[in-house]
Amino acid sequence: MGIEQAINRADPFTLIRRPLLADVWLLQRPQPERQPVMSNGLIVINEDHVVLVDGCGSPLLADRAAAEIQALTPLPLRYLVITNWHGDHHLGAYRLREHWPQLEIISHGYTREAMGGAPMSYLPQLQAELPGQLAELRQLEAEGFSQDGRPLPAFLRADFEDLVQFDQLILSELQASKVTLPDRVFSERLTLTSARRSIEILYLGRGRTAGDAVVWLPTEGVLATGDLVAAPTPFASDSYPRAWVATLAQLEQMPIRFLVPGHGDVLTNPDYSQQLQATLAMVAEKAEQAVTSGLTLEAFKEDFDWEGQDLKFHGNNPTLALRWQQWFAGPVLDAAHHEARGVDPDPLLGPTTPGR
Repeated sequence: MGIEQAINRADPFTLIRRPLLADVWLLQRPQPERQPVMSNGLIVINEDHVVLVDGCGSPLLADRAAAEIQALTPLPLRYLVITNWHGDHHLGAYRLREHWPQLEIISHGYTREAMGGAPMSYLPQLQAELPGQLAELRQLEAEGFSQDGRPLPAFLRADFEDLVQFDQLILSELQASKVTLPDRVFSERLTLTSARRSIEILYLGRGRTAGDAVVWLPTEGVLATGDLVAAPTPFASDSYPRAWVATLAQLEQMPIRFLVPGHGDVLTNPDYSQQLQATLAMVAEKAEQAVTSGLTLEAFKEDFDWEGQDLKFHGNNPTLALRWQQWFAGPVLDAAHHEARGVDPDPLLGPTTPGR
């Protein structure tokens, strides 16, 4: 069986450990377009402890991350850095603490606030609604028709089949998921210093969320961006497109050798980040023009012309085109129009709260 075929048959919480440097490793959920979404992780081994960035989006994923760490070293996991509040980055963190009771969890202050507040209200709602949604998918997959009565295209059938095949595992993972609040927060910079290296945890400004953290290993040139960069499809719900452009521009000033995105393969050149930055800038500019012209959100979205930028991300691959619409295109247009109007729908920040 080939590697790709084996991955296709593996459950959606599978992790692959890939070396970046002698003591720096990527934990990657292969096929980032696969559902349920789960973030990458980054393992950094210091002289007497380990640091993990994200990589614990479900209890099983956290257990597997723990197993990978234990396969590499007997040293304890001392720090877990959560880069944003979305559940695929942290909902299994409590299992890591069961392995290492002295674990300290770190995030930006806003991220902790969101994890403990209204933004995470989607979790109990999803726990209540997903069983019915998966049952409906099972019926559609068995009948071979979509909700509008048309035959399922092959790519969508494969998507449904994958979810249906692992539906009980997905449900059990969701029901076992819970929030573990960070122990330490920072506002702009926090440095973890050890004999082997310094690790800088930075807030560069709003982007994918109001509290994105990046983790920078300056000696090695390794940067973990969380969802400020995610490939091949970016995520844009809860985002600030105009501010995101400025935040990404700051990354260009850093001598990055390895950019570890929140999802997808490690990047070794700035092409993808610059492509994302250009796309966000175009969206923000058009939103500002639309608001100045008095265009409603609905009219703005209906008339929007991507000018070929969308094809640079999905290349007419039907699965990636679907994810583009679900994860980026719709959410980013909403977010850009809100931002251009000076309206923040985040319940923690208020309707017109200025940037923090």
